[in-house]
Amino acid sequence: MLRRLLLAAVATLVVPLAAIMVPGAANAATTAACTGGVAVSQFAFNPSSVPPGSDSALTLVLRNCTSQTIQGSTAWYGQYTGQGCPVLDPIPFSYSIAPGGTYTLTNSYGDPGFPECQPTALTISANVNVNGAGTVTTVMATLRFNVAGGCHVTYAPSSWPGGFTADVTIASSGSSTINGWTLTFTFPGDQKITSAWNAAVTQTGASVTAANLSYNATISPGGSQSFGLQGTWAADDAAPTSFSVNGTACT
Repeated sequence: MLRRLLLAAVATLVVPLAAIMVPGAANAATTAACTGGVAVSQFAFNPSSVPPGSDSALTLVLRNCTSQTIQGSTAWYGQYTGQGCPVLDPIPFSYSIAPGGTYTLTNSYGDPGFPECQPTALTISANVNVNGAGTVTTVMATLRFNVAGGCHVTYAPSSWPGGFTADVTIASSGSSTINGWTLTFTFPGDQKITSAWNAAVTQTGASVTAANLSYNATISPGGSQSFGLQGTWAADDAAPTSFSVNGTACT
């Protein structure tokens, strides 16, 4: 099931919700025809791509192309591209635009920061509603996270005195497919692996290497592959915190 969030939890309001009236802005470049008395002059991210952990400003500009004041609302909602990523539930913003004027609203978006979600993109939609006419148009904009070749590893152990198991998940946080993977890490404790499944695992001292099998070699963008370990320990079963896939450090 997709995680759902209120949009307000991710978006940061940059300008007041009240409309910004710019009577002289009727000559602004219009990207859509006037529908229901309103034209969308802009709905775009700036910048259109960012590194993971960074934000981008998404700006909506509406123009009143009638001779009367128009009131209504816009409902912004969205979806991250990536396994385990949240859906952003709609949240409305009211507006009032004087004849020939414009309304501008900017919200900030970025990586949601959840360990289970390594997004490659975020698409935001906005329904433009006019009082008395309902939804007159819907616009969309996409923010891309430029993380070619990125990876994220989750190590989930279950321990008891003298023994442990661990589920290990490798997720692609990049925009390209991983064709064949070899994961390397080092135990900070004195664990000794006794068996493994869904990967070919070897251990030399504290260093561990796990390679894909024939049926789980591919990790598509936003996808993941998992394998398991079982082993013993005597004095310290601390979990590893640093991982590399095909020689590249993962988050």
